[in-house]
Amino acid sequence: MKRAVYIVTAMDAGGAETVFMKFYRALDKNKYQLDFCVSSDEPGFYDDEIRELGGRIVHTVKKSESGPVASFRRLRDIAREGGYCAAVRSSQHSLSALDLLAMRAGGVPRTVFRSSNTGTVTNSRKEAVLHSMFRPLIRLAATSYVAPSTEAGLYMFGEAGVSSGKFDILHNAVDLQEFDYREDARKKIRRELGIAEDALVVGHVGRFNQQKNHAFLIDVFAEIAGKRDEAVLLLLGKGELLESARQKVEVLGLSDRVKFAGVRSDVALCYSAMDVLAFPSLYEGLPNVVIEAQANGLPCVISNAITQEAVINGNVVSMPLSGGAGSWCEALFRLSGRRAEDGASELRLAGYDIKEELSNFVRLVFGE
Repeated sequence: MKRAVYIVTAMDAGGAETVFMKFYRALDKNKYQLDFCVSSDEPGFYDDEIRELGGRIVHTVKKSESGPVASFRRLRDIAREGGYCAAVRSSQHSLSALDLLAMRAGGVPRTVFRSSNTGTVTNSRKEAVLHSMFRPLIRLAATSYVAPSTEAGLYMFGEAGVSSGKFDILHNAVDLQEFDYREDARKKIRRELGIAEDALVVGHVGRFNQQKNHAFLIDVFAEIAGKRDEAVLLLLGKGELLESARQKVEVLGLSDRVKFAGVRSDVALCYSAMDVLAFPSLYEGLPNVVIEAQANGLPCVISNAITQEAVINGNVVSMPLSGGAGSWCEALFRLSGRRAEDGASELRLAGYDIKEELSNFVRLVFGE
């Protein structure tokens, strides 16, 4: 059996972590196993499932608390003790190349850097400068480069990296059957959340942080709520800006119209409860949520800052954020209820069926 290690802050229900969990579930565990190296002291959303599947949660130290040298040494020791054939680091910052360099120092022969986004956490000038400074380190640390989209690859590896033989696209593939539209799920989720059957439900799935742009989304919904008395905004996720979003909703007098559903294990069913997805992110690598929504047949209005590689079918409209809440409101009205009957077919042709993309994952991670 070959065993690889995935390095991440915590195995919570974020986009990059969820992508890897989907591939992990689909792996033949008699041939391949994954361990997950985390720096968080808090239990992760997926920790119990990982252990049930035969994986291990390995703890390293936080760079912010113990310093980069202590982090490097700990990761090097983990590499030496684990006997790993490969290490994967998924990140939106080039500084994470240090983790793969530590893995190489510990004897791991195959190191994969996966670019997960097209911007840093805050996109501040300081972060941008650091990202630019440490990009050359990737060439020393990683034996191969991976990204969910060309734009995410260019952001992390540059044109030279993307055009090199070291770069590959690994699609954010899904189990297409899992995300099929289900009328029974639509009724069940709506009953559970206290949403009327005839309500217009605008949905969003994502972490409450600056990137996901919830403040703008709430402004858009305020426009919708003023025109449709039965409209509801359904928000799934958690994050550092959750309370800020709650306060904005309260100030706008929309508390009874916005459902904060938290992190759920049945996200696939929740798409069936929605009528349209709004996704006004400031930047993205390639959002897993938009792929899942298309698999469900759910129409989507997304920011034009998101790569066009995420637009698989004709049920997705890209909108500039500069158009304002009013234009987004109109677009969401136009698309709402226009659910595609077979959202899976085009996704399968585009390479987003996990049953077919799994072989690409095994090749890129385990070298087979």
